[in-house]
Amino acid sequence: KDAEVLNEKTLSDILKKAKKLERLHIECCDLIYGTSLIRHLKDHGMTSISFCNCKNLNVDMLEFIVKNHHNTLEYLGVYEHLPRKPWECGYNLITNYNDLAIGSISPKLSKVETLLAMRYDCEIPIRFQGNVSLSLLQMMPNLKVLDLSYNCDLVKEPMFLRSIAAMCPLIEDLRLSGAKIRKIMSLSPLKNLFFMKRLSLEGVCPISTIGLDQFASEIAPFLKALEYINLEDTEISDIHIFKLINNCTSLSVIECDIDNVDGSFIDKCSSINRIKPITVATFTTKEDEDSALYQSFKEKLDRSPKFLKVDTKYASDPGLVRAWYN
Repeated sequence: KDAEVLNEKTLSDILKKAKKLERLHIECCDLIYGTSLIRHLKDHGMTSISFCNCKNLNVDMLEFIVKNHHNTLEYLGVYEHLPRKPWECGYNLITNYNDLAIGSISPKLSKVETLLAMRYDCEIPIRFQGNVSLSLLQMMPNLKVLDLSYNCDLVKEPMFLRSIAAMCPLIEDLRLSGAKIRKIMSLSPLKNLFFMKRLSLEGVCPISTIGLDQFASEIAPFLKALEYINLEDTEISDIHIFKLINNCTSLSVIECDIDNVDGSFIDKCSSINRIKPITVATFTTKEDEDSALYQSFKEKLDRSPKFLKVDTKYASDPGLVRAWYN
């Protein structure tokens, strides 16, 4: 990690000494292309391989992983995350090459349950290079965790989610933060992910007020296994929160901002009969708490029905976050 001077020769010397290597994580190493890995990993039964902020990887590396570790690999990550120099991000991820030489004759990666292919969240415009290769995803029929944060464009490829649902029907945890969409109904293939428990739509661009209303009314009720949803950095309001609580009976946590929320959803919830407890989770700053809208919101907290908890100091479990990225 952060070994800027690590190059192919040094890595080759290290790998020569490895006897039973199973897991390898390389981070922020721009001098690594994958040549030494291809040479030395062939005889190891790798279960986990990940590259973070390694911008010069050769696409041959991915083809090698697929062909040589399909019997053992469980975790694969090629992604950007919290780089020290954000302006250097936006390079091509090798997962996004649509001409990968891994056609239908290649073996299935049937043990892979986690694929991380997210980009760094930044305001620097990224030239569209295509979504994650479908020829790669179709080799992972048992995938359970898929992170495509800031690496999912449903404007230029509107059928992309439909393909994912067909190829990876066992997904339980899907992160689409920062996805680009034109119409909210391009998310309708999520209905076919019958085992999906966690969904992140944070900062999806754009989810308008009308789009959120459609999502809460026409998509969320069909997500029968969904327990957690993240709708931070969207235009969510009281009516959307109420509809999610009322229509999605499996939900346990709605994580969202309350910039446009006055708490009227709390009074509306008193009119419904819900069995499963649910938490509306947010994190308020001192500036938020001084606003008139928050004061109106705060006054209603004591009137919450028994099944509803409003947590204004919610913070994601750091252990869970570390486990996700590591």
